[in-house]
Amino acid sequence: MTVDLREHVLEAAVLRVSLSGATNLVLAIDDPALQGLAGEVFRDGQVDHAAFAPHAAKALERLAERAPADARIGRLLGVWRPWLERRAGLATAEGGGEAALAARFEARLAAIVAAMELAREEGDDDREQALHARYIELGTSYATRLHGR
Repeated sequence: MTVDLREHVLEAAVLRVSLSGATNLVLAIDDPALQGLAGEVFRDGQVDHAAFAPHAAKALERLAERAPADARIGRLLGVWRPWLERRAGLATAEGGGEAALAARFEARLAAIVAAMELAREEGDDDREQALHARYIELGTSYATRLHGR
């Protein structure tokens, strides 16, 4: 089964880093190696979390190794770390509803960042700007909801 990774940009980016590392990171969604790896971690169009966990852990490790030498990767790691840690099974959402809400917001923000990177790579300025506006809107909601009580 072929997975349309454009619908799963964040997961595709994690698989790419797991597969190729974080140096000169280019998503290249149509790469057969990436498609093959996606075929191993998606079941019926959804991520198999147990199959995805080792890739999340490897991507986290590779991003952390590269971050000190690459500011772009450092920023990406800052956004992705909590989500990757949860997906890798390295952290749990403790604290009930508030922590679960924070986890959902973080995952949505990370997905938007990954989609923005893809749009930038593809030269789609309109989509990148629309995603940036969505990121700001969602980030504002996140800040208001979690810190503006």
